[in-house]
Amino acid sequence: MSYLRKLFENQPDDSQYVGNIFGWKISIIGAVVLVLVSALIAYGHFTGKIDIETGEPIHTIIDSTDLK
Repeated sequence: MSYLRKLFENQPDDSQYVGNIFGWKISIIGAVVLVLVSALIAYGHFTGKIDIETGEPIHTIIDSTDLK
């Protein structure tokens, strides 16, 4: 038998696989947290509150002499 044939005929033994050790609830909670943080970052960027490049808040100077 060729080397490649022997290599591909040996199937891995999955009897040791225990599954997701944290469970599906923790996985869902983690995904929700990631989506919420991403939404918060997108909100800050698109409303002009946070500069993505520097991470600093955007300070705008309002000239009160023009206000009527």
